[in-house]
Amino acid sequence: MEPDPMRRLDARLARAQRDARVPSLAAGVVLDGHLAWAGGAGHVDGRPGGAAPDETTAYRIGSITKTFTAVLVLQERDAGGLDLDDPVGDHLGDLDGHPVGDLRLAELLCHGSGLRAEPAPPWWERAPGRSWDELLPDLLAAGSCPAPRGTFHYSNVGYAVLGRVLATRSGRSWDELLADRLLAPLGMDRTTRMRSDPSARPLAVHPHREVLLEEPDVDTGAMAPAGQSWSTVADLGRWCAFLADPDPDVLAPATLAEMARPRTVALLDPPLAHGLGLQVVHRDGRTMVGHGGSIPGFVATLFVDRDDHAGVVVLGNATHGFDGELATDLVRLARSVVPRTGPTWTAQSDTTPVDELVGDLVGTWYWGPRPLTVRAEAGGRLVVDLGQATRDTVLDHVADERWIGRGGYWDGEPARVVRDDDGRVSHLDLGSFALTRHPYAPAGAVPGGRSGDWGDPDR
Repeated sequence: MEPDPMRRLDARLARAQRDARVPSLAAGVVLDGHLAWAGGAGHVDGRPGGAAPDETTAYRIGSITKTFTAVLVLQERDAGGLDLDDPVGDHLGDLDGHPVGDLRLAELLCHGSGLRAEPAPPWWERAPGRSWDELLPDLLAAGSCPAPRGTFHYSNVGYAVLGRVLATRSGRSWDELLADRLLAPLGMDRTTRMRSDPSARPLAVHPHREVLLEEPDVDTGAMAPAGQSWSTVADLGRWCAFLADPDPDVLAPATLAEMARPRTVALLDPPLAHGLGLQVVHRDGRTMVGHGGSIPGFVATLFVDRDDHAGVVVLGNATHGFDGELATDLVRLARSVVPRTGPTWTAQSDTTPVDELVGDLVGTWYWGPRPLTVRAEAGGRLVVDLGQATRDTVLDHVADERWIGRGGYWDGEPARVVRDDDGRVSHLDLGSFALTRHPYAPAGAVPGGRSGDWGDPDR
């Protein structure tokens, strides 16, 4: 038996560092809300004898920053401060009446606005950052929206606009909002706008020689909401846990699920979908959400399997990337060697009343002849269990006897309780499907009617 099965993850990381010629890599795997493994390979300055990286070493994380900005926007939406269908011009008077001002906030979040990818030269990631007032002429210039609206066109500029909307709404800077609303509540005290040591050096590796070049380390100014942040494996492990199972005091779980639903698709191989600030990928037979990051001197990736509560973070200090299978391999290896007991089951307190409506709805129902189970969870939610690999649908209560589906087949579909003249539940209308207590019962609600009779429904 292998003395320490975790060494398999260390070996995989070391091989990636060597083969991709990345000065240093730091990585971690999160399982069930905890950093189950963390490792490092190489040296943070790229030279023999230098310090080795670990989960406390800070790297620039590039566009993983966009996931922070997106959550801040959704927080503001949930608080009633804006609507995702709002035109940008409703919040930024200097864009009101201009075509860019007509773009919707949701379009910016999912890169479906058609807005240009980068600001005008110089290369913003390698040059001292410009203020909003200096960036504004780029947005007002002809050709600022080169792609058709509704199609995928990645836009760093769009996230600068979102950051400005947040600042205008709150009267505070983007990084102040980030620190107060996300980083402090989640205990991410090593995630900062600028470098904090211990940290890795921003490096480029010559493609044909064993030579290093130090990349510039700049404050990107108004572009910061698109890719400015520094962070560590330990902090981003907490972010993975949040994306898998958000703290409701920070963001409602239903809102995180909304962010993870694809809205636009980049036709790559394999395809890459984008939700509201989250990239959605299908790897190793599983759907994962998160984001990649690339900024001169650094590469990063962070993805989470929300169904399995498993996530991975990889950070490197090189301008080119590491191999694309590394993150998937690390999660797969960790799943195979880390014992997982899952959450502990506990009954609801005797003092917690069971809503009478929920009590009427739990148990076995039939979708035609097919049985399924509806069970109640804490908080009055209902779970529709199809009894197969298909992801369950959670029903969140909306009002009266109306519900909305979250996840699974009925994601986003309405559900309502239908009662007969005596007030008893006749059936559940779930996205137009009639779920009944018996399969095609004579007195049941059977759209289209029945032909024939297979006997007493209670036998």
